[in-house]
Amino acid sequence: MSEFTTTQKRVLKQCARAIMHMRQRFARKKFSLVFGAGIGEGFGIPKWGELLDRIAKDSAVKGTGLLRRNKDRSHGPKTQVLFHSFAAKLQGQNKSISLPEIKHRWREIVGAHLYEKARKDIDCLVDTHEYIEPFVEIIQKSPMTVSYNFDDYIEKILHKKAPSHSPVAHARSFETVWDPHLQTKRDDCVVYHPNGFLPEEDMERHSGGLVFCEDEFADQLIETMAGRYAALLHHYSQNTCLFIGLSLEDNTLKHLLRQSATLNPGHYHYYVAYQRKGQSKAPKPERDAVYEANFDLYNLITLFLKEEELKALGQLIRMSDEEFLPNAVAARIDISFCYYVIGAIGAGKSSAISYFRNLRTHDEWPDFRLSTLGERPQKLSTREEKDVDDWINIQFRTKNRILHKQSHGLHIVDRAPLDPIAFKTSSKRAQRARSLMTHICKTDDPARIHGGHVILLKGDARVLEERARAAGKKHTAKDLQKMQEALMRIYGFRGGVSIVDTRRKSREEVVKKIARIIHTMEYKEADLHTRLSNVANGRYKC
Repeated sequence: MSEFTTTQKRVLKQCARAIMHMRQRFARKKFSLVFGAGIGEGFGIPKWGELLDRIAKDSAVKGTGLLRRNKDRSHGPKTQVLFHSFAAKLQGQNKSISLPEIKHRWREIVGAHLYEKARKDIDCLVDTHEYIEPFVEIIQKSPMTVSYNFDDYIEKILHKKAPSHSPVAHARSFETVWDPHLQTKRDDCVVYHPNGFLPEEDMERHSGGLVFCEDEFADQLIETMAGRYAALLHHYSQNTCLFIGLSLEDNTLKHLLRQSATLNPGHYHYYVAYQRKGQSKAPKPERDAVYEANFDLYNLITLFLKEEELKALGQLIRMSDEEFLPNAVAARIDISFCYYVIGAIGAGKSSAISYFRNLRTHDEWPDFRLSTLGERPQKLSTREEKDVDDWINIQFRTKNRILHKQSHGLHIVDRAPLDPIAFKTSSKRAQRARSLMTHICKTDDPARIHGGHVILLKGDARVLEERARAAGKKHTAKDLQKMQEALMRIYGFRGGVSIVDTRRKSREEVVKKIARIIHTMEYKEADLHTRLSNVANGRYKC
């Protein structure tokens, strides 16, 4: 087993939560890469502006002066102007020429200059590209990779890197699609080109059109609003994506990301703000502003990385547990992040957690609920109360055991092990704490309560009562206010606890606040084991 490199250690320390989340999703085949034009530089593919310059100089276009006179316009309108000038020239030569024929000739010109100076040495391209090598395996094992580029370099690399031992070694190990309806034949290694596909070889299948001119981008955005790209929206909603080589100037992409963020405010992706060689680092206030804008608008977590750091990121994501975990432990880097979401009955914790299915979620109760759980504790007989307490002890023991076995990754847990104490009167809380300690920390189980950061949802007791009644629970506003106050005292840590006030906030606003705690705040664990022990032994009154 090789040790982490210095760069890998630095990147893991800087982006530990992000990397553990992406590793978690990659292992579940719920991780996807999204590439933009930035990746093409290492392939010799020109950027949009450079490509336009080449097209303008083409003898069939002769649009250099036209491009110069429109230099202050963005690339989309400039492309549109060049295309219409080219079309007018063809129609002047042949008035009967059809629009499909004009577009075919335009596509040929675009393809010629797209690959004009592109690299041909595919065999060594992966090794010499700044960062692509570790991401090839991720593409092969992911359900779908999205490329907003026309070129076929991802496909060429996949073909070269196909496993030689495969029984179909000479068949394509990937599938290329460009239709937004996405009826794919494969369950993995699908490469989707939303803006069209233009392979280098003429005989290869290509898309009927390219989203290159301003009108095509406008039409694509209209089609997105009309639901034509619902499959891509679904992909972004169901998978955790890492965006590489993108500038976030594509209106269609921004619209889809905004839609995804609105529909599922707890679902976040990762965006690489790439720092090229020799490029000075942006000032911290500027980086913070970019981070906040991407986080709030598009549910993107921005990673500011240099090329060697981006390569290390790919290596850390694809690395096997057998190699990754011992190295992370040896480097003394935290790789386990556990968040307990708690609150009085009706606080909305379970519904909020349902928006975080992209994390490893742990439900309130591993087993089916007891019918007596909805009753007020004061209404239960002594026998019923003991049965409920014993059943709850088993539930928390099971969850604690699961958390200790899954020692790494991002976990969000519905209710924490100290919660049952709040359901008792103050005179019975020490006894209830002793019962929890005895059952959860049996000698054949983990000896400690699993630590974690506690997120306490606080609300208006009258609203909590309405929600509780709607869920078939019979607690009054007075009961719930007392429960809420007890939880505040029980979890009254100086660190490791965050309070989210849900009053006058929509469910989506509450979810966003929880997401900010999980993804952006410094991770601090509350020592739940010591607190439960202190309550049980009478050293802490709550």
